[in-house]
Amino acid sequence: MDLFKINKYQSKYENILFLAKIVYETIKNPMTIDAIFQSLEKRLSFDISPDVESMVMLSLCFLHSIGLIDIDGNNIKRSQEQ
Repeated sequence: MDLFKINKYQSKYENILFLAKIVYETIKNPMTIDAIFQSLEKRLSFDISPDVESMVMLSLCFLHSIGLIDIDGNNIKRSQEQ
């Protein structure tokens, strides 16, 4: 499965780039991973399934790898070098 392309057979929430954008917009203040999931459930208006949860984790890894977020202990926050 190509996680960076979208086709008609998969949900838009299975695309890492789209979900990374939503996750980045959600993180305004330092948040724990549980708070991020709760905010996403409110924002997306549905319960996050295990598949979408793994996509959120991959999106967080992607954002961290390109330097947009930092992990400080249990908190995840936007990087200061923007």
